Amino acid sequence: MYNDTLLQEFLHKYGVNKSITFCEMESEKYSKTLESKVFTDPIDHMEMQYERDWWSERANRLKNNEPC
Repeated sequence: MYNDTLLQEFLHKYGVNKSITFCEMESEKYSKTLESKVFTDPIDHMEMQYERDWWSERANRLKNNEPC
């Protein structure tokens, strides 16, 4: 999966703290998109929700020293 690969690369390159910040920023980006955009395709809306939740969950896991 693309997100998993990206996160693992960032963890290796930038460390946990910066990766947490990135995850939080990505989640917020998707939240803002959901708030500001009207989706005509329900699949697009569901994908934005998935991405928002995925990045938020990874930030929480990293904060709690849980595996991603």
